[in-house]
Amino acid sequence: MGRRLILFALALLLAVGGTGAVFAYVSNADSRALAKEQPVTALVAAKVIPLGMTGKEAQDKGLIAQSQLPRKTVPQGAVTKIAAIADQVAKAQVYPGEIIMQGVFGPPVPAKVTGLVIPAGKMVVTVRVDDPMRVGGFVQPGSEVAIFDTYNSITFDKQPWVPSGDGLSEKFEYDRATRLLLDRVTVLAVGQTTAPPDATLAPTPSASPSATASPASDQVAAQQLAQSLLTLAVDQEQAQKLIHGEQTGALYFALLNAHSSVTPGPGVDNRHLFGDGG
Repeated sequence: MGRRLILFALALLLAVGGTGAVFAYVSNADSRALAKEQPVTALVAAKVIPLGMTGKEAQDKGLIAQSQLPRKTVPQGAVTKIAAIADQVAKAQVYPGEIIMQGVFGPPVPAKVTGLVIPAGKMVVTVRVDDPMRVGGFVQPGSEVAIFDTYNSITFDKQPWVPSGDGLSEKFEYDRATRLLLDRVTVLAVGQTTAPPDATLAPTPSASPSATASPASDQVAAQQLAQSLLTLAVDQEQAQKLIHGEQTGALYFALLNAHSSVTPGPGVDNRHLFGDGG
């Protein structure tokens, strides 16, 4: 019995040793084969790299990997070092397995006509609001704001309250509700005024048209219109909500700082303004 156990252990040891030897041989063979192919280092997308993401951010999130590839499989113009694209942004979505080529990443491009620098992955939407709705003119380029929407509900009995879509016309058979629409978005411009690069923005009231030297009436009207325009940086979903809210209700802005607490919720309507069922 003892002898059989010893023989079994020896057989098992030989099997493990043989497997290791085969694995080492195959690995060495692969290494020798790769060496014959004159391997080069190239950057390859490990996962999907979204439009507008910088090379450094993609590397930090594990979306880019350095790979040793046979020279003949690497096209001319392949990026070999992350430093070459660290501060550049993806100009299109990059899919897993793609070799990063020169031109796939590029410098962020500001909007040349407006002078706006659009954040990566964002779009620009402008809405018109009066002074009270934009915090009395204290909203400035660079401010962060929360946006509320007041709208007519379809019925008093509908839960949750659904916008009727007809703006705020005086229809007393409709309930009226106010809810948080967007919790925190950045203001890129107020009228034609944008934030200067690297400026520290202090919220100050907008200049009044009367502060200018006796402008003509049409100039006053144009300045008042410009001051009522807020240009915001939003993603697609936020843009859809913002445009729909502006078209069907009334928007109201709240100025935020880094410590402001904003929590989405059901909001209030006519019945709940002073408490449940008030």
